[in-house]
Amino acid sequence: MLMPPLRLHIAPPQTRLQAALWACASSLGLVFAYSCGYNLLLFAPSIYLLQIYDRVLSSRSGNTLLMLSLIVALTVVVGGVLDALRRAVLGRLGAWLEDRLRPSVLSACLDYANRGIRVNVVAPGPILTHHLDRAGPEAQRLAGLSVPMGRIGTTREVSDVVLWLCSQHASFVTGATVPVDGGQLAGEKPSQMYRQGEGMART
Repeated sequence: MLMPPLRLHIAPPQTRLQAALWACASSLGLVFAYSCGYNLLLFAPSIYLLQIYDRVLSSRSGNTLLMLSLIVALTVVVGGVLDALRRAVLGRLGAWLEDRLRPSVLSACLDYANRGIRVNVVAPGPILTHHLDRAGPEAQRLAGLSVPMGRIGTTREVSDVVLWLCSQHASFVTGATVPVDGGQLAGEKPSQMYRQGEGMART
């Protein structure tokens, strides 16, 4: 007796958020693959030290030390490339999702405003999360250079804004995008600024 072929039924996305996430599923899978590869390469320095103790010190072979050093240097370079690609893809995904979902957020804030439900967006800039903390002081310094305030933000500064939006102090705020980015959204600071009643002042 022949069995009918199995057919997988995938439910179509029900909301705009689900449709947007479904549309970028392949890109998210690529980010996942980059992250897995990057995290695996983080073991390279530890394995390198183990090989030094196990092979180089016992054999006193300079060639072995050279090859191991070249291999670990290559893994560090590949890890850096994977991390840069991952951040670039996530940045583009974030910008694409913002453009795609922003009308829905604005529509939701208007639809639910008369029910007392407020809809707002928090847009953080470079923040000292565990990823940036693990990247080291140099990466943090470079991230701070892209901020007009000259430093990176903290998770506490982001959470304070979220708590304020959820509190009664922001009871009349809805449909707003609140940047917590040290002035990145405002753009770069000009070399000279005009102040009313004064001449051109250097900043």
